[in-house]
Amino acid sequence: VNETAEGQVTEGRVAYDSALEKMLRAYRLKQSNDRGIHSYQVFHDETLRELVKSKPRYPESLGDVHRFGPKTIGAHGKQVLRVIDEWADVRWDSEEQGEFLSFDASVFEETLGNSSWTKILSQLYLSFSQGRPRVTSKDLVVRSGCSEETVRRALVEMEEAGMILRGGRGEGHMLDSAKERIENLILALERIEGKGRREEIMHLINHLNVKDAKDRESEIDAGLLNLVDGDPASVQGYLEDPFEANIWAANHLLGLLGTYQQTSDRTSQVISRFSTGNDAENWRELLRPDAAVRLPGGELLCIEAALPLTAFRELIAIPKDEKKAIAEGESYFWGRLKYTIRTTCERFVRPDLKTANYCLLYIPSEEIFSYISSNQIGLLEWAHQEFNVILAGPSNLIASFQFEEEMGILEYAIAKMGEGELWTTEKNLVEHLESIDMYKGDEVFLFDAKSVEQGEYKLSKNEFFDKIKAFAELSSRKRMTSLQSQIIILQALVELHERKKSKYIPRSELMAEAETMGLKRSNSRFSQILSSLEEDGLIGRKSLQDLELGSIGVTLKPKSQNERLMPRFWKKRIAELFDDEGNFHFES
Repeated sequence: VNETAEGQVTEGRVAYDSALEKMLRAYRLKQSNDRGIHSYQVFHDETLRELVKSKPRYPESLGDVHRFGPKTIGAHGKQVLRVIDEWADVRWDSEEQGEFLSFDASVFEETLGNSSWTKILSQLYLSFSQGRPRVTSKDLVVRSGCSEETVRRALVEMEEAGMILRGGRGEGHMLDSAKERIENLILALERIEGKGRREEIMHLINHLNVKDAKDRESEIDAGLLNLVDGDPASVQGYLEDPFEANIWAANHLLGLLGTYQQTSDRTSQVISRFSTGNDAENWRELLRPDAAVRLPGGELLCIEAALPLTAFRELIAIPKDEKKAIAEGESYFWGRLKYTIRTTCERFVRPDLKTANYCLLYIPSEEIFSYISSNQIGLLEWAHQEFNVILAGPSNLIASFQFEEEMGILEYAIAKMGEGELWTTEKNLVEHLESIDMYKGDEVFLFDAKSVEQGEYKLSKNEFFDKIKAFAELSSRKRMTSLQSQIIILQALVELHERKKSKYIPRSELMAEAETMGLKRSNSRFSQILSSLEEDGLIGRKSLQDLELGSIGVTLKPKSQNERLMPRFWKKRIAELFDDEGNFHFES
């Protein structure tokens, strides 16, 4: 290629890159206008320039682009890939690309020899490297100087060797770049040519692979989902159809339960909506949750998946300064969720149909579940207390299930063992277990040693005693009255107000302080106690979004010094925190 031709190549690349930059800027401008934000908040100029240079065609390639992190990938990754797809279709497939610049293969002949194979392979490469991957037999005859028969025979041999894809009449033939060894051959020829085409060639290879994909849309969605840890709420435009979202949620639930079954030492019977068999058929006709687990006592724990994706996306898309729209969006989102909780209870808490007296509602999005638990602290308790529905997200579903399963097993075993003096010593307990056929060969069967179906629920004697002890301690903690728990939380607040001189204490810090004072509670139970204190006017709560997303602040109220069970010393400390008008002294 002479200097003029090389200049034309550079100008052509610049022109095509300029077209892609223009398309990406147009997309960014539309997004900024639609969202009421600055263009750089969509993605920065430096990011845009790197997108133009690297031209990513796959979701995993987006992660290598400067400042194109998971949040940006979720919000814009799919559309950016579509823009680049649209540009590439014009760049590589348009008939307006212009004429080829050169078919001079002398550099290859000097290095590889001038056999017919070398001549034909060189012309196939030159067409490929200049953006026209297919070349007809007629053109190969003209460019290589070989006879028609020689070209035909070489193409047959190359096809048999898996080097080329032969086209029909008039379609042309091309090097099969989808194969790794042929891609390596193309890049080796590029190095021999020495014209700096490697980057353009790789873009073309990626384009051909994309065009060959059977379902580009699904490929993009799966790749993006993987980059955002499998959370569909993080991928804009994914699962927009509510019906498809519900199917995805149910499949995600079954996938988690299936993994748990494979890795757990227990073999809990998981029944899906699509299970077969008489038991499943009868159960399915009556209830039809997305999944259920057969508990030790024979009852079914129903698990339903719900993914309020559309309502959530609409809510978080509202600009922060549109207070009225946000209030309406929140009202709709929380209203739909409460409706789902109520109907889930009505459908799946059916002891008359041999279900457990509670059920699980699975939210298969960590982002949505985190939003729920951060912004409506009392909702999880409300669902549990009023409707016996336990909400769970991806990170705590299995933990919730394991806890409920283990408690159910121990409660069933203890109920069968009975209560009283038989438990006073280890010896007495072992003798009692033997008498009811729950102990054999230094192992405790949590049902009975004769049961073939449930015999896998067994523990060594020491393991069983450890669990019984832990169960007793848990029961003891549960018996601590609500008033005692409230007093400890109020005292922890006093300590933190005095120490930090801050009106609002982050909930996480309060929970940690209360734990040092002997109060150990789960997140949900701790929130329940806070709700009771707030209802009694002893504390106040508010969102600390400016400090940390989803953070909740807790503050003491002057009324707390009048709490009946509060020791006099603590009442005095509370009084010293406030002035006559009920404000904290350290605020003035």
